[in-house]
Amino acid sequence: MALAALAQIEEPIARALREHGAERVGVVMGTSTSGVSDAEQAIGRELREGGLPPIFHYAQLEFGGLAALPVGGLLALVLDRILRQMPGVPARLHFFVFEPRTVVLHAALLSVTGVLAALYPIWLATRLPIAATLRREILS
Repeated sequence: MALAALAQIEEPIARALREHGAERVGVVMGTSTSGVSDAEQAIGRELREGGLPPIFHYAQLEFGGLAALPVGGLLALVLDRILRQMPGVPARLHFFVFEPRTVVLHAALLSVTGVLAALYPIWLATRLPIAATLRREILS
């Protein structure tokens, strides 16, 4: 995953290296999978015991996904401002570079994933004998 992320920012890194030199450029990357383990455990419990743990709140996971981009952007702006105040840092140097192409890619992948995730349940629903079931219910 980290290599895929690095490939997306390879060109801006190369540009920074050309402009400022390798001794002045650093790249810090991170990923967030903190909720994955909790969700896996909760779903496992639901399958085994028929209910989610009382401390598990699915809405918190969903909000985290929705909030990731704006919160991450705000955090990047704040950290960039703090880091640029260090002595000896050139005024034009930015530690966090916004790449619109990456946001578009993120939105596209999110959209495609949502559509693909919906296709199977839709296909199943179209195969259900709804009319026959309703007729049986009315006649019985």
